[in-house]
Amino acid sequence: MLYQAMNKNLSTQLERFNQFSLIRKALIASAMGWFIALCISVIYCVYYMRYVNSEDRGLLESILWLFQEYGVWLVLTPALLVGLSQFSNKKRMGWFWFLVILTLFVSISFRLLLDFYLNPSAQFIPGLVYFTPDHIFITIIVLLGWALVFRKSEIFISNGQVYHAQLPDVDPTVDKLDAYKGNRKVSITIDSILIVSAAGNYVELHCLDNQYLMRSTMKELEEKLTPYQFIRIHRSHLVNPGAIKSVEADALVLTNGERLVISQRYRNNLIRYL
Repeated sequence: MLYQAMNKNLSTQLERFNQFSLIRKALIASAMGWFIALCISVIYCVYYMRYVNSEDRGLLESILWLFQEYGVWLVLTPALLVGLSQFSNKKRMGWFWFLVILTLFVSISFRLLLDFYLNPSAQFIPGLVYFTPDHIFITIIVLLGWALVFRKSEIFISNGQVYHAQLPDVDPTVDKLDAYKGNRKVSITIDSILIVSAAGNYVELHCLDNQYLMRSTMKELEEKLTPYQFIRIHRSHLVNPGAIKSVEADALVLTNGERLVISQRYRNNLIRYL
């Protein structure tokens, strides 16, 4: 019972976390991760200096030393998390790894410059050899953290259960909707509709060839299109899953090149495509 309660609470917290904007999630994850890391490092540093090196280094001195060594990552980590999520699809992997290498370069360069500022007699090569392994290690940790927390997957977390989302086994249909183009009534095949958008007391049906109006509310049409797996991505938009080309961090790209913003409220509706 205790395990089930803890598992359910964890899934609830993850669902709440997933509703946040990408930037907010990056800031929260970065702050929590570095708070834990700094607490562990400060405790280790104090005990190491006292019982190994026999130096009585105070708590404040240890904190200042850690900020001097790794403080730049407090800024770089949330920026890197956001950037990794933006460039995580296969077509942008070049930018993905460029961002990782650029972040590593910036962190090492900053630490070397700080070392030269604090110690004018410092040498470049020894400093580079000394600082590089630590910053490579931190970069790997941030990458692993991003993969665990932000990486798009096909896994739902609901009511403490983890399962893979699958589309229902539904045969393709050629059913039609009656709509209007001006005063002319036309029949639109459902599989030709890319986007359904709210337009007051009407909805707009966006097809490859044209746009049409239909007298309906979004809620009514969403229920009617349920068997056809149309996805609610915004309070004003339904999307045909067959029209999705790629899904980005906060938007999706359609096969016609159009880009639509994904509301955080409806983001979980797209989890099967991530």
